[in-house]
Amino acid sequence: MTFLLNNDSISINIVKDLYYYTMQIRKYQVGDKENLRKICIATAPMQKNNNGRILLTLLYNDYYTEFEKDNCFVVADEEDKAVGYIICSEDFTEYKKTFQKVFLPKIKKLSFIAFLTKWITLNTIDKKVGKLYPAHLHIDLLKVAQSQGFGKQLISTLITHLKEKGVTGINLGVSNNNVRAIKFYEKLGFTTYLNSPFAKIMVKKF
Repeated sequence: MTFLLNNDSISINIVKDLYYYTMQIRKYQVGDKENLRKICIATAPMQKNNNGRILLTLLYNDYYTEFEKDNCFVVADEEDKAVGYIICSEDFTEYKKTFQKVFLPKIKKLSFIAFLTKWITLNTIDKKVGKLYPAHLHIDLLKVAQSQGFGKQLISTLITHLKEKGVTGINLGVSNNNVRAIKFYEKLGFTTYLNSPFAKIMVKKF
């Protein structure tokens, strides 16, 4: 595995099954939007119907690619197609204001339970954490991009980007069952801020 660094991206050359691939981390582009939606769905628990898949993208994807494009990075394959991403909101107050106005009404039409759960979370737990750690992230990688160092590189790239903008802390949510991910975040300096029966909120100051 060979790492190539330049001013615009981080590339990793991979020799696999006698074929030569180059994948790189780069800034999100508008043309990546549908691929990011597909990755969001593919890496989440399987949904029973199309409404469930739409809910996933409304809850965990569309806000970031529509309102905070500058805070999104992708892993692109040799054809420049996104195969992984990290997406972020840099300020909870702005995120909450826009999400409640634009996305909660759409979520309510599909699922009142999902709407109510998100509204409560935004105005309780997320609000409390957001005061100390204003940014939050979501990160997902397809199998082709996993176990090659891209997760670490994506988080490092995002944190460097946020530091340059004056952001001082970030949080994320992870299932308690995802032991591998929890250990991964801990190695990167994240600590547990809140532990519920189903999920942890992990945080990092910088």
